[in-house]
Amino acid sequence: METARDNKKGIQKRNYLIVLIVMIMLSILFARSFYWPSWSGYSKRIITEVLMIAVGIIAVPWTTVKVGVLNHWVSVCVFRFTSVWGMIWRNKVRVICIIALYILLALLGYNLAKIPYVIGKSDRFNPRFGILLVAILYLILTFMLLCRVGRKRIDLLFLATALIIGSAYIRITPGEIATSWDDQIHYVRTLGLSNGLNGIMYSSDKLLIKGVRKNPIRFSRESQQEYNKQLTELYQQKKYSYYQYRKYISLWSVAYIPAAIGIVFGRGLGLPYIEILKLGRFFNLLFYALIISAAIRRIKYGKTLIACCGLIPSAVFLACSYSYDFWVICLGIYGYALFYSILQDAKHTASKHDLIAMLAACLLGFIPKMVYFPLLLPLWFIPKNRFESRRKQRYFRLALIAVVVLLLLSFFCGFWEPDYRGGSGVDPAGQVRYILSAPIQYVKLLYHFLIPGYLSPITVNQSFLDFAYLGAGASSAVLILILYVLSFIDRGDSSQEGMVKVRIAGLLGVVLAVMIVATALYVSYTPVAAASPQGVQVRYLFPVLLPFFMLIGADKISYRGSKRLITMIALAVFAGAFLRNVSQLIVSLY
Repeated sequence: METARDNKKGIQKRNYLIVLIVMIMLSILFARSFYWPSWSGYSKRIITEVLMIAVGIIAVPWTTVKVGVLNHWVSVCVFRFTSVWGMIWRNKVRVICIIALYILLALLGYNLAKIPYVIGKSDRFNPRFGILLVAILYLILTFMLLCRVGRKRIDLLFLATALIIGSAYIRITPGEIATSWDDQIHYVRTLGLSNGLNGIMYSSDKLLIKGVRKNPIRFSRESQQEYNKQLTELYQQKKYSYYQYRKYISLWSVAYIPAAIGIVFGRGLGLPYIEILKLGRFFNLLFYALIISAAIRRIKYGKTLIACCGLIPSAVFLACSYSYDFWVICLGIYGYALFYSILQDAKHTASKHDLIAMLAACLLGFIPKMVYFPLLLPLWFIPKNRFESRRKQRYFRLALIAVVVLLLLSFFCGFWEPDYRGGSGVDPAGQVRYILSAPIQYVKLLYHFLIPGYLSPITVNQSFLDFAYLGAGASSAVLILILYVLSFIDRGDSSQEGMVKVRIAGLLGVVLAVMIVATALYVSYTPVAAASPQGVQVRYLFPVLLPFFMLIGADKISYRGSKRLITMIALAVFAGAFLRNVSQLIVSLY
């Protein structure tokens, strides 16, 4: 007993020291990221730093050790880290060779990109072409290294692919925020989190946001360099002004946490302004890739389908931008992956942690866009044999109702806010009165908007390659065809109990979600009595793609071919489509 108690105390001390060291490092970065102007007041700075010490350095390490779940989580993280480190140490020669190979490929690819310019005796080498070529070589090498475990570790293959192509895009894209939909609005909301404590806006940020309204994206190399230099100098001079961030803080602010952390880290590390801007984007990409990788890991089959849904070029583009769409997409995928993992495991009951994580992922994921709450409908029909008892099933359904009610309340709170970007005739109350006065006519209007156009395979496929203000790549039916084929062959060999109700409820949820998306924009963005909804972009379909394709596929279809080959080809096609878009829409313009 004493030995076990001593071991427990030893583990707690180790975990406490680890968490303490991590929190001290994070606190230093956090403190370095803030600039306190004289008018902010000495007392405000002192209060912030005292709270940082009390919470970050004292409370968090102590709570982590004393709360059993958190202490166990830290122990698991330490065990995984030591296991990975041990594996690396045992294979250190091979690891060093692989690292050296990647470095050599970077040098080789960048220099190979110079050959056409050397032959043509041109001094205007395009470094973005070099980065693109390096990304292609990195993808080839990564696929070769992971080909043997490609089917078993699709999560690693997806993670590596998403980070390679996403990082290449972030490095290639200009130092602007006018690249994605409403980029400047999302960037200001992100600043609301990263700058909220000192309440200032740097003149460099103001210039960046103001430049969106006045100038198009600067693809001229000289003007881009001049603009970046101006932003960097303004940031280094610490010029600022007071800014009211409160109006940009709301429930949907949770989706800006990854980018805000990236900005805080960048400032704490003392990076140049443009690199801070890109680090915020990279943290969005990292969060997106890690969450979908975790979703792939949790599900028994359907892994390749999830990976391809995560690698849709326009979705990866959103993950590399200041946006909250990536948050909705990846957490929605994670929640549905947990849902299907429960359905696929008929031998065991669902654990409490999985049920809570599934509801939490859907709640957090759909908070920025509450219109997707109908996607929770099939969760009600999880078979009763997946629960330990009838009482546990009732508790879960009560929790599900609570989540839906919270999303509905949030939805109706913002339902009446007009978006005057749609025109002067926008009037949510008047639009609702119009719909209620002629419901049959509105149903016909919605049908003619959705079926022939918005939901047509051609429109959906074109949206896969849409890079917002940068343009859209050449459409190809290959991507949507791959998703359709995978919905049938990337499945198990046995049928799942209770799937009839789940399919009906799931497809109904997808249809309702799409209808509510169109109706929400018809009310808040479209002039009263307009012929069709305005502002309904096809990217709003991305969160419903995985539920749709998982539901339409049939079980008991036995595919005897090489699933590893199918996985590698499918991921390579999606990654190639993304890089082709980057080449056509950005690299070729320099």
